[in-house]
Amino acid sequence: VHAEIVLPDGLDAPWARDRALLWNAAEFAERRCDARVAREFEIALPHELSDAGRLALTRAFATDLSNRFGAAVDFAIHVPQGKSDERNIHAHVVMTTRVITADGPGEKTLIERENRWLIDRSLPTT
Repeated sequence: VHAEIVLPDGLDAPWARDRALLWNAAEFAERRCDARVAREFEIALPHELSDAGRLALTRAFATDLSNRFGAAVDFAIHVPQGKSDERNIHAHVVMTTRVITADGPGEKTLIERENRWLIDRSLPTT
């Protein structure tokens, strides 16, 4: 029904709003062939909400993730097709594992860091 890429507030990175450029850059930024380039969340959306309400809810979730971790968040809202339960409206939310900068992917986001790395820098582990 809807697909969108959300970037951290105040970031001017037009390249990251292009899905192909974003995910190719995310792949290229990794050194290992088996590296994690994204985290995926699948969220159920209340069927009682309007289309606009579901979009606002998903966009707010994506914006929070993007601002909290500095990552690009790509989301798509799906409605059931065929014989599926018509109430199974959901969103696929995919977040880069690296901070997004104006020039390309940067360092790994805090969610990707090991607890030891976080503790050494007096950062929370949760």
